[in-house]
Amino acid sequence: MGGRFSASFGFEWKGRQNIMKKAIISLALAALMLTALATIGFGAQAADAVVPTRQGLTVNGRAVQTQAYNINGNNYFKLRDVAAMMGGTESRFDVGYDEASHTVTVTKGTSYKTDTSENTAGEDLSATCVKSSQTVTIDGRRADMTAYNIGGSNYFKLRDLGMMLGFYVDYDAAAASVRVTSPDAYGDEGWRDAYSAAVIEARQSNRGGSILEYDENDAVSYQLYDIDKDGVPELFIHYGIAEAARSVKVYTYKNGEIAKAGETFCGHTSLYSCPGENGFVLYWGHMGAASMSKVSLEGGALKDNGVIFEEMTEGDYKPVSSVVPGAAILDNWRTDITAPIEHYRDVLQNAQGYECPKWSDDAKVREAIMDVIKNDGSLFFLCADAYGDEGGYMNLSTALAAGGPADEYAKEPLKVSQYAWVDANNDGQTDCVVRFAHTDGGSDVYAVFTSQSGEIYAYTVSYFDGKVLRNGVFAEDYDGDGVPEFASRVMFDGVQGYTCYVAESGSTPEAEWIKY
Repeated sequence: MGGRFSASFGFEWKGRQNIMKKAIISLALAALMLTALATIGFGAQAADAVVPTRQGLTVNGRAVQTQAYNINGNNYFKLRDVAAMMGGTESRFDVGYDEASHTVTVTKGTSYKTDTSENTAGEDLSATCVKSSQTVTIDGRRADMTAYNIGGSNYFKLRDLGMMLGFYVDYDAAAASVRVTSPDAYGDEGWRDAYSAAVIEARQSNRGGSILEYDENDAVSYQLYDIDKDGVPELFIHYGIAEAARSVKVYTYKNGEIAKAGETFCGHTSLYSCPGENGFVLYWGHMGAASMSKVSLEGGALKDNGVIFEEMTEGDYKPVSSVVPGAAILDNWRTDITAPIEHYRDVLQNAQGYECPKWSDDAKVREAIMDVIKNDGSLFFLCADAYGDEGGYMNLSTALAAGGPADEYAKEPLKVSQYAWVDANNDGQTDCVVRFAHTDGGSDVYAVFTSQSGEIYAYTVSYFDGKVLRNGVFAEDYDGDGVPEFASRVMFDGVQGYTCYVAESGSTPEAEWIKY
């Protein structure tokens, strides 16, 4: 049991675990890159509980004074106040009002012209709070957001606005302050470009032409995780097609340069987050033996912090979170995509489990997706996890053919058996999860069909045998306790699809399946 780090890392260890129970999958894919931050809301109550917000507020690090209310545990702000806050940032937007249709209109990318009325504190008007039926459109599309009218002004949930308008909301528990940040405030361009280049270089150095042809020395996947919690993630690149003999190289980004922090053997190993601490967890497991080790980043180099747990068991392996509270497995992506690097902040926001409000005008989207399914239409078909190959444009029948992209091991063509309407990638637009059945037996294959810029894309999830939830989450509950061990969303950007971890309590019902 155990292994040895390479000379560049310089220590022995015993910890690691293979927590997946499927023989064909040894490393779990749905992952958390950064533990879910403390949420602002605490869930709706039977009656609306309204009080002035007591928490502070910062916007891109600058303290802002404004009038806000906490309603049923969630913070609500005036739309015009938020527009004034975001002026001049990448998340800027303008606010207007259409008298004829009694509609609040929001235009993204245009700065709001402020006056002296925004972001001023006033008297407590919580006693006047009533539900608002105000219609809101964003760039011409109707957005279904919860709103309240207080003292004659409409207040919207801050997280709803962030999801719809492209800024990030989290909570600084130590300072008891809500943090609002626009994407441009992070200064991510440097490390994103450097890491994307490193992944592309690693892929181009591979001997095989695709992931199904790689050999033991090739780069097969990568992960992102902020080890030292400085706001910039580290890059983990995994080498070796044989899971039992895999290794990982870890890179940092400091002062405008990418540098190698260390390398380690990681066969039969999963990597986990270490919330609130400088470090990550290596969980090794094989044939009933398991152990965990904690690794930190000191002076730009990986440092062993020792074995923190080990066991021999004939039953289930111990969950990492029972030893390291809040720990969750890190996402793992193929080296042929860079979208997770480019969308790093969006992945983190999704990981918190907060759901985006819905767009109300998705009838044309549904019609376009069903047209492809019913009429063997053209689409871009590819895999969204680390076990499939690159895709391409094809008719649906080609994708479902024996040995085709939907399942390379299928001896007979797959058939559409059921479908369900969900929001798979948490962007507010309806997508379609389609269940493909084998005519010759075998587990069902799932794919997310989505409409982007007038084209239809489909992203498959390999070897999935859990439940697709009504909110679009793919959840797998191995021990049957009602709480998924793994829950993920299928994220996508055109010809790149991938999965990412999300927090899921298990209380969300299964999607409503329609027989095809």
